[in-house]
Amino acid sequence: MLAAWPLALGAVPLALAAEAWTPRTVTPMTGGWQFVQDDGLSDAALASNGAGWTRVELPHAWNARDAAGIAQATPASKDYKRGLGWYRLQFAHAPGAANSWLRFDGASIAADAWLNGQKPGRHRGAFGAFRFDVSGRLLKGPNVLVVKADDRAAVSAFDPTAIAPLSGDFNMSGALYRAVSLVGTPARAHIALDDLGSSGVHVTTEPAAPDTSNIRVVRRQD
Repeated sequence: MLAAWPLALGAVPLALAAEAWTPRTVTPMTGGWQFVQDDGLSDAALASNGAGWTRVELPHAWNARDAAGIAQATPASKDYKRGLGWYRLQFAHAPGAANSWLRFDGASIAADAWLNGQKPGRHRGAFGAFRFDVSGRLLKGPNVLVVKADDRAAVSAFDPTAIAPLSGDFNMSGALYRAVSLVGTPARAHIALDDLGSSGVHVTTEPAAPDTSNIRVVRRQD
């Protein structure tokens, strides 16, 4: 749903209705992760309890050392490790918000996520934030989130990582290299959270008279 309000610059906004409301909640999920870099591990990793995996905190990148120290300047440059990285987080949850979203501030290059064995989605692209709707999928008590990060070099147009940029004078580290959080919204209409990880509010200018400036605000709403 889209809602738009043309506002004259300097105009006083409408008074908000005096009503009780519950704000959006954002719970950081940066500590307590288990990690393994294993190209041979399949989706059977969902059944793993993480035994033998390494404890990490976000932001994290398995290429933090090899890729950071290898300049990809010539075809003869030494390769750095590209493959699959598996992240596992067990966390407690107390029911409250009616709508819940997992927010990833960045994952490289492609990411698949499973919450309690169910897959809310896949994201392709190393540099943008994204969210998965997990409303109704959270359990009271322990929950398990598993994320597969994939930074393998694409060999065909059908590979998950076949997304621009495919090459350049930089390294494509594999990782959950930014924060992850759980976002909750109350049981009412709310600004859309599936708008490519954006705020859901877009502001643009419109043509006006020489001495007047107008602003158009468009809000995506669920």
